[in-house]
Amino acid sequence: MNGTHPVDSRHADSRHADSRHADPLQRFHPAVAAWFRDAFAAPTEIQQRAWAQIAGGRHTLIAAPTGSGKTLAAFLSAIDGLVRRSVDGTLTE
Repeated sequence: MNGTHPVDSRHADSRHADSRHADPLQRFHPAVAAWFRDAFAAPTEIQQRAWAQIAGGRHTLIAAPTGSGKTLAAFLSAIDGLVRRSVDGTLTE
């Protein structure tokens, strides 16, 4: 898989507990985390595991059932990056 780190819902177990924060949203900008908390009850297991891989700068393939939060996992990370670049003034056209 040439540098890609798969996140597969079939293997969701305690082996990955050390890769999650006590609050998985603490890695995001406060505005992004607040939006997520207002919109959803909690992140899914697959989101938490994907965010840990993405935050580590790894190319990540997320394999999980429909409705598990795969798309939002990827987009929230991208949106967070844009928010942070906007706040620090490095977001260009």
